[in-house]
Amino acid sequence: MSKKILRIEPEYDFGLIGIAAACRDYRLCWFINKYLGLQFIREEKDLPIFNDQGDRFEIASFRHKIEALEGDLYILPNNATSGFLAPEIKEIDFFMLCTPEMNKQDEKDFIKALNQIDIIQTAYAIDPNSLKSKDNFLIF
Repeated sequence: MSKKILRIEPEYDFGLIGIAAACRDYRLCWFINKYLGLQFIREEKDLPIFNDQGDRFEIASFRHKIEALEGDLYILPNNATSGFLAPEIKEIDFFMLCTPEMNKQDEKDFIKALNQIDIIQTAYAIDPNSLKSKDNFLIF
């Protein structure tokens, strides 16, 4: 009997913005809500993540629903007590995940608005395909 191997290539059809901000996650959400008029709300359940050693840890997530586009924005902390969501870029404190992916001009305008917020040191677009730990973002 011959073996058949099924190979699945996941699609990374989301936008990813890296945010450096020396503050707690709820405080970042408060500033973004206040200055950009969004409504980030903490999700009831924390998200399970597995690090390279296979250890499980959980991170909080904050969600803003975009009714007009039938999409969502999520704020995810990079650093948790047991590891990093994306250990290859430890200088990033938070990720903003956009589903579906924004067009380039909207993303550029949004990043410019984020960089105007005092508590944020920098925000920039990240290509999910360039990350080794990109599979950690497939939970959405």
